[in-house]
Formats: sequence, structure tokens, C-alpha cells
Amino acid sequence: MALIQTLSSLTNSKLYKVLCTTICMKYESLWDSFTITDKEYPKEARNMKYRGTLDGVLKETEKIITSKNSAYHSVIKNIPGVHRYLDNRMHKNNLSLALHASRIIRSSMEHKIANEGSGDSEEILKRSIGLGLNIYRDPKSSLGELENFRSYINQSKDGKILQKGLIQDMDRKSWKASNPKLSFGSAKHLHDLTNGNNVLFLALGNGGIAPGMDVYLRYCDYLDDPNSDFYVARFSKTKKQDIAPQLTDAEKKHIQVLSQGKQIVLFDEDVNTRKTMEEAKIYFEETFNKPVKALANFSYSEDYINFCYSGRYLS
Repeated sequence: MALIQTLSSLTNSKLYKVLCTTICMKYESLWDSFTITDKEYPKEARNMKYRGTLDGVLKETEKIITSKNSAYHSVIKNIPGVHRYLDNRMHKNNLSLALHASRIIRSSMEHKIANEGSGDSEEILKRSIGLGLNIYRDPKSSLGELENFRSYINQSKDGKILQKGLIQDMDRKSWKASNPKLSFGSAKHLHDLTNGNNVLFLALGNGGIAPGMDVYLRYCDYLDDPNSDFYVARFSKTKKQDIAPQLTDAEKKHIQVLSQGKQIVLFDEDVNTRKTMEEAKIYFEETFNKPVKALANFSYSEDYINFCYSGRYLS
């Protein structure tokens, strides 16, 4: 923890890999193997585009994890000349896992909202969050949980969710805000912001889920005795015309329990006009009668950092 405080003033992006290797001893981010450029219109943003179903995402995730564990992969990596191929494949697989984990949560969250929390939709969302975080932490050990997640859905009242369409469009702003350098900076400064205390990390969906998990797990890795929690809430004023974060009464009670003894941290991947984050902050402070810290990976104005701490301007 002292090492984090000592290095908190370092800003040279070339030190990023060294710092991440030195500090992040346990959590190895899937995003760290992929480079996100700072171009205004990055072509890589097309990786976000997806058309399929939740069942398809689960099967693809299982296939990727299984291939990473295969004996065949372990053998061919020692053959001269295939290292570059395997590196490229690893980067692609890691990116797919990072995006698929967030899609599992996204699909479950949208199903819960569409069904107003009825049936088993709230429990499915909770389980999807646990699965998504474990895929980020350690993909190899998440296979059993993935199968249990699918089995639970099949036995629940909401089996139809598996075949429901899952659509994600390309979003260049969200893609740029998922840069692991920004997530690293946000986690580092969240540590300063909370004095290393446990948090309830609330990621605003849909765009805040993937980078939010990365920031949250980096932050947990900094703590000596992590007892923090992670949850998601959709608040999309432009794309979904949400007038408030989409939470059921049962979810509000769940969040109230999770927030006991913790600092509530509200996260979005980027802040443009700051209106969405400002309204969300007011909503959660009034609902839970507790102060809320706001955090974003990317802020479009340095003027916002007194309101919303940003990995872009503070790292």
C-alpha cells in the first residue's frame, strides 16, 4: 500500500507496464495484453460490435477458456516461429473474454429491467456479476461457475434469456475509455480518494461495466484486506432515455446492505457534459443517504476533476 502512495505522482505512460507488473501482484488484467490507441477514430473499436445471444456468448467464452487450457496449446508454443501467432491469438482471446464477461452482465441486466425484476431475473443478474468478475480475475478457474450459471438459468423461470438477442454496437468513446492505462490511473487514484478503504463500486451500464470491472479489481488488488463489493445499474439518458438508474426496490435494499461500512463509488467510463454522472450521484446520495464519490476513466474537460475524479487527468 505504501508503494502505491509513493508512486501516485508518476505520470509517464512508458512506466505503465513496469508499474502494473510491480504493483498488481495478483490480478492480471485481460486488457493489459491489448493496446488501445489514442486516435480520434480508432478502427479497433469495431471489436465492440456483437450480434448474438447470451447462450452464444457463454459457449464462445467456454471455448476460449478451454483452448487456453489445452495441452495442444502448451505443446505448439514451444515450436520455433509460432510465438508471434500465439501472442496475437492470446491478445484476441483476452479481449474476447473481457468483452464477453461484460456482455454476460449486460444481457442479464437488460433482462432484469425488461421483466421489472420478476421471476429469477434479479438472482441471474447477481450471479452474472460474480461470473463476470471471476472471468476477469482468473478465466481458467471460471469454467465450473460458467456451467453452473447456465444450469441455473435452464432450471429457472427465465430460461428464455439464453436465446434472447444480445446486441452491442461499436462505440468509439467507450472503447477509448477502456484503455488499461486509464483504468490503472483510476484505480490508483481511487486508492488515494478513499484512503484505501473498502468500497461499494457501482458501475453505470452499459458502457461502464467492462472498464468498471477492471478498475474495481485493480483497486481490490491494492488493498491488504479487500472486503469490497461490485454492482451495476443502467443509467443511459441518451441511448435508453432512462430518467433514473434502473433499480428495483429489492436491488436498492441489496445495495443498502452491501454499502454498510463502505464508501460508495459511482463509476462511468467517460464524462462528457457531466449531466448523467451528476444526476446519478444525486440519486444515489438521496436514495442511500450517504456521500458518493464519482469516478470516470475519461473526462472531456479538466474542469470536471473536482466533481468527478478521472483516470485521464489524474494519472
